[in-house]
Amino acid sequence: MGQLETTLRELARARQALDEAEATQGTIQARISTTEDGQLLQGCKDDITWRKSQVAEAEKGARGGAVHMFRVTGNKQPAAGVSIRMTKLVDICGDMDDVKGWAIVHAPHVLQVHAPTLRKQILAGGVPKALAVIKEEPRGALAKDLSVWLPDEFDEE
Repeated sequence: MGQLETTLRELARARQALDEAEATQGTIQARISTTEDGQLLQGCKDDITWRKSQVAEAEKGARGGAVHMFRVTGNKQPAAGVSIRMTKLVDICGDMDDVKGWAIVHAPHVLQVHAPTLRKQILAGGVPKALAVIKEEPRGALAKDLSVWLPDEFDEE
C-alpha cells in the first residue's frame, strides 16, 4: 500500500472515530436532558445567557456614564474602578477622492490593494500580464465518505 492509501485509511479511521465520539456525546446529552439534573443544567445555561446580556447592558451604561462624567468634570477617573482612556479617531474632512489623490502623490506607502477585488480583476483578464498571470495549481479534494478506506473486519494490515 502506498503513502496516499495509508494516509486515506488513517483519515477514514479518524473520521469514523470522530463520528462515533459525537454520536456517543449526543446519546449521553439526550439521556441527561430528560433527567431532573439535565433540566436544571439547561435552566442554569439559560440563566447564564440572560445574566450575560444583563452584564453587557450594565457595562454599556457604566461606560456611557463614565464618559458623561468625564465631559462634565474633566476627571479621567470619575469613580472608583473607572477610568477614561482617550482614543484617537480619524475623521475625513472633505471628499475621499481628494484624500486618495493626495495619498497617491505624497504617501503611496499607505495605500492598500483590496486583494479579493484585485484577484477578481486578474481572473477577468483586466490586469496586464506583465503584472499578474493566471496559473493553475493542483489541490487535493477529499470525499466526505471515505468508508472505502476503512478495513474490513478480516483485513489484516
